[in-house]
Amino acid sequence: MDTTKELALNGNGSTSAKQEKKPRVRRQYGTLPTANAGSLQDLDIPAKIDTAPTSFDSLDLYAMFCIASDGSGGIYVKVARNKYASLHSGKSDFVAGGRCYRVVL
Repeated sequence: MDTTKELALNGNGSTSAKQEKKPRVRRQYGTLPTANAGSLQDLDIPAKIDTAPTSFDSLDLYAMFCIASDGSGGIYVKVARNKYASLHSGKSDFVAGGRCYRVVL
């Protein structure tokens, strides 16, 4: 019996032709431009902060909020049901719940 394909034994006792894996082609992504402190500009964005606190659970995804009613605690974005990201540092963290103030640009 002369065959050109290798036969592999399956777990159930039957045989099948062994298929060769094709190598994965890695995608080429572009990089973000770098910026140094000399090329950065100050940005003043007029934003409005809600006067009444709201529950973190009632915020929509990607809604901006802050911890303090005067905006002194920084601005954050809700990125998941129980996760937020800081716009200042870009770092994210988990939250169990709490009160916050909506920010509208």
